[in-house]
Amino acid sequence: MEQQNYTRQKVTKSESHVEVNLALLALVFTIFTLLITIKPSVLQQDNFLVIQLVLTIPLFMTSTLARLQLITLGQAKRLKDLAHVSFLVAYSFLINVIGILLNIFTSYQISLLFFAVNIFMALIYSLVLANHSKEHFWKKLGEDAYFFVSLLVLGIFHIMGIW
Repeated sequence: MEQQNYTRQKVTKSESHVEVNLALLALVFTIFTLLITIKPSVLQQDNFLVIQLVLTIPLFMTSTLARLQLITLGQAKRLKDLAHVSFLVAYSFLINVIGILLNIFTSYQISLLFFAVNIFMALIYSLVLANHSKEHFWKKLGEDAYFFVSLLVLGIFHIMGIW
């Protein structure tokens, strides 16, 4: 009975991940469609934005498909790692895309505020999670380091004109 509950919790977690991935994938397609429809010149002017935007699609798809396989296969560490890494990269690209678009369509200050709040909330989330579960601290620290560097290098530096 305990094994069934554990398995059901894992399935539920994977199902939740799939739902989040699909929602974010829909957001990416919406952003892409709106840009093509409303202001296609943005896609022609900012290759850095376009690269990150289009890469989010296969990355979220890979994460989603890997999560769906986890539901079918159960514990499969490589599938879980693939799903997790592709989600992390796609999510950081998506945050960068939104930040860059905020810079283009609103202001530099609003874009920086968006990036700062994302970094701050990720730190808060990690601190709460680390307080709850010490065993995942180092893994979460590595993920956060990637996320922060990605936002800094691929998002903030880009809007500052460094990239």
